Amino acid sequence: TTWCLSIAVCICHKMEGEKEKESMVDMLKEFSTLASDLTGIPHVPVLSTPPDPLTFFRDYVNANRPCILDNFPTNWPAHDLWTTEFLSKRLGDQEISVEATPNGLGDALVDGVFVMPETQKMTFDSFIQVQRNNVGKSVYYISHQNSSLMEEFDCLINDVEKEIPWCREVFGSPPDAVNFWCGPKEAVTSLHKDHYENIYCVIKGEKRFKLYPPSDMPWLYQTTCKSAQYVQKADGEFEIQPLDDSEDLSSRNWIAVDPDDPDYDKFPLFKNAHPVDITVKSGQALYLPSLWFHQVKQTGDTDCDANTVAVNFWYDMQFDARFAHFNLLESLARHLHE
Repeated sequence: TTWCLSIAVCICHKMEGEKEKESMVDMLKEFSTLASDLTGIPHVPVLSTPPDPLTFFRDYVNANRPCILDNFPTNWPAHDLWTTEFLSKRLGDQEISVEATPNGLGDALVDGVFVMPETQKMTFDSFIQVQRNNVGKSVYYISHQNSSLMEEFDCLINDVEKEIPWCREVFGSPPDAVNFWCGPKEAVTSLHKDHYENIYCVIKGEKRFKLYPPSDMPWLYQTTCKSAQYVQKADGEFEIQPLDDSEDLSSRNWIAVDPDDPDYDKFPLFKNAHPVDITVKSGQALYLPSLWFHQVKQTGDTDCDANTVAVNFWYDMQFDARFAHFNLLESLARHLHE
């Protein structure tokens, strides 16, 4: 925090020129390196059993430190039950929301424009069928983030839980949203952050997370961009339609750098970031702290037509001094890249 405030003072004095910019970068590098060291990066602890709520809050939530919970939750019938056949039978003819894209990259930058997937309504059987029929043509992903488990997949709740009991003690409230996820390996969630404390439980398959701590904000090149949406035409091809400027989502702040193929000529400071690569397997859960940047990929399970199936619990973060510090760092990053 002291370094951040020192940098802010420099900005207030209208620092100009390459030498001053280099000094600012050096201070931010020192800050982000120390913050990463204090978080234990790149090590992410794997806990064989969940600690008591007070210990978990102290060691992980208050420290803003991710961890993996092994063999968790152990008593969910979903781990054994949720196959393609079971889900098709249980969901029946109920319509569900499915996100459709030409390449699996929903909520991602395309030529500098933030493009959202098209939400289509179909049955679970239709979802499986379009996956089988559209290999290489388009990607369909059940990833609607509207507390979908409670709203669209409520018939599956008894196979998991409405909330994780000890998490209510940790976060001081029930979850704000509980989401159901089901999709193939082609579906990739691009690098972003959430204002939520996230307990992400993998039921089938594996999830691969690439994490960056909040202190890496200066190196990730967040940019404000116009928003658009994929629309699938009658021939199955997709086009990108811009959103009207009057719409609430007409512009977005998003990460410009691609962590899988960074352009270091365009984004040279990305070399200072502290990536953490972890795999969360079936029967494990990830505690992903608020404001951590994350990209998500997956490997499916043959029981579910090569889909990965997961449930996550979002708890509201505490908007405290840590949030104020992050906003300051965000402002400093914006000045750095002007």
